[in-house]
Amino acid sequence: MSKERAPATAASPEGPEIIAHYHAHIYYDPASSRDRAARLRERVAASFPEATLGRWHDELVGPHLQSMYQIAFPRTLLASFLPWLMLNREGLTILLHPGPANPYLDHTDHAVWFGSVLPLRLEVLRDTRRTTVPASLIAFVEQSNGGCVCSPRLYDGRRRRRIFSLVLSRCPTSLAAGTRAGQTPRSVE
Repeated sequence: MSKERAPATAASPEGPEIIAHYHAHIYYDPASSRDRAARLRERVAASFPEATLGRWHDELVGPHLQSMYQIAFPRTLLASFLPWLMLNREGLTILLHPGPANPYLDHTDHAVWFGSVLPLRLEVLRDTRRTTVPASLIAFVEQSNGGCVCSPRLYDGRRRRRIFSLVLSRCPTSLAAGTRAGQTPRSVE
């Protein structure tokens, strides 16, 4: 029996201490199972006051293709809340995942389902595994009039400030020109 070494990985493994909180999405059908979802919600509120109960979403929201509400809770509650939820879910489907460090991975690779696995609209979630600005985005950055002029294609909603801050770190004259992280730079039309 030979001893083979496991291949080295480029990324360091992440420990659970990086998780600050969790989300449990409680799925229901407004016509047939909302009463069970309401009963579960009341029991969670009574038994786990540290948990934060989200709004009812009878209409579809985000990646969720079924009505649901969310329960957010701190990681310190996981050891007691998780087994309770397993035993008291009243036949409802539940998606449990760590807080939104990376919405795409949190709803896929890091998720646990209780009951049926439901489809999600993953295209609405951003995969934010990258920690640096990709070269293709850096290519859009130009120096002009002593400042940083960025293409509108550089911006994509929630990541706007983070990407802009990273671009500024590669665009040294922009700070001298008075553009600061969090401000909108001039755009090339």
